[in-house]
Amino acid sequence: MRDNKKTKAELLQEVKTLRRRVATLTKEETAPRLSDQKWYSLLKNTPDIVMIVDRDGTIRFINHTEPGLKQKETIGKKVYDYIQPEHYDTMKKDLEKVFLTGHSASHEISRMKRKGELSWYQAELGPVKQD
Repeated sequence: MRDNKKTKAELLQEVKTLRRRVATLTKEETAPRLSDQKWYSLLKNTPDIVMIVDRDGTIRFINHTEPGLKQKETIGKKVYDYIQPEHYDTMKKDLEKVFLTGHSASHEISRMKRKGELSWYQAELGPVKQD
């Protein structure tokens, strides 16, 4: 047990070092939280619908939905559930492009709303890169 043989000065130095390390870790932990808060605010307040989807088109995140739909019910469904069938191939091709190349893609798609109204959207697809 080496700790029993340390001098008071050595122990005090160790405490100082640990305090500096704790302060550094606290700063490192706070920075992502502030960043997360900014992203949360941006996603919450943008009028655009922002989604994260898997390769197969499964919705994993959506910041908000159009009236009549709920976030919780939308997550886990496919993007194809919300677009007209004639746009399936375009969406699939562009999703594959984004996942394979890491490059963005865009196209126009339409969707039939519950009241029978046809709405058009500009879909901008881009990769979410980690690290």
